[in-house]
Amino acid sequence: MNEQGAKLAGVLTAQGIDAFITYKPANTRYLTGFRGLFRSDGHAVVDKTGVHFFSSSMNGEQAKAQVAPGCPITLLGYKAGLGSALRGLPYSTVAIEESFLTVAELDDLKHHLPHTRFVYGDGLMNGVRRIKPPRLIEAHRAACAITDTIWEALPGFMAVGVTEQDIADFILRKTRELGTEGPFFSPIVVSGTRASQPHGQPTDKVLESGDFVTVDMGVVVDGCASDFTRTVVMGKATERQREIYETVRRAQQAAVDGIRPGMTSREADAIARQVIEDAGYGEYFIHSLGHGLDDGLRMSQRPEHEAMLAESMIFTIEPGIYIEGYGGVRIEDTVLLTADGCVPFYSSGKALLEL
Repeated sequence: MNEQGAKLAGVLTAQGIDAFITYKPANTRYLTGFRGLFRSDGHAVVDKTGVHFFSSSMNGEQAKAQVAPGCPITLLGYKAGLGSALRGLPYSTVAIEESFLTVAELDDLKHHLPHTRFVYGDGLMNGVRRIKPPRLIEAHRAACAITDTIWEALPGFMAVGVTEQDIADFILRKTRELGTEGPFFSPIVVSGTRASQPHGQPTDKVLESGDFVTVDMGVVVDGCASDFTRTVVMGKATERQREIYETVRRAQQAAVDGIRPGMTSREADAIARQVIEDAGYGEYFIHSLGHGLDDGLRMSQRPEHEAMLAESMIFTIEPGIYIEGYGGVRIEDTVLLTADGCVPFYSSGKALLEL
């Protein structure tokens, strides 16, 4: 059994759970090494005997090349679901991913395992994935280094008259050219009044003098991601723009400097939130401070998201201010939490750029 599977199996045993099933491609890759594009391409099942990989026969050749040694591969028929392959196994209690499993997939499992009790298992897998081993830390670091390189080239491309979509296309070209597995997500590029949309998608709007422009991007290297945001001003910033930007920058730096192991995610969020509230912009910070990368961590004030922070966690720190009809600012670093605090993976500066 590989290290990842052994760690999860130990958690299952301690909680009296017979097996864990994942349909999530990122978790299947983490447990088996298989790099599927779609949720139907492959599934991992972990029990006391080890990690098992299941896939459609159409992926047999790929599975043989990618699945880790010692991980048994079971190929399913064209119309067969995972449930049919698990029929008859002595599983009394099985953990599933409640935030990812579809109703149809759960029905398939219940049909073939009628005497099995299914319990929520998001927290099990997330808990295992939050503490990063050295190999994955270095892969995240490599992804962030490439993102730095893309950002270094980007301000020279950004100019009045260039569209938001032009910038997104530039990012995607660089993502391919620099040898990554691809983007972590579709780049976010918003300008002018549209910069008040935290997850706004790029359009054909042209950059204009006086615009805030927010760029949010990430890449994947060896299955590990980066996440990075910077905001610039086209031309000379106004006094109000500078005030808003500096408020976000101070909040972001306060969190980078202040977060420590043993702190809760709510306490971490509060560090940056207090800075923004004290500046009079509290109502405009409309999302959590940050998040983990494929491990379910949310740096949020919501009680259901509260988690204890520990060494070797990797997460984002990305406060923002968003004013509808005016614009917005977000600054984001991906950081590694060490015994001494947060270590950002980026070398790109955070002083306001006026392009």
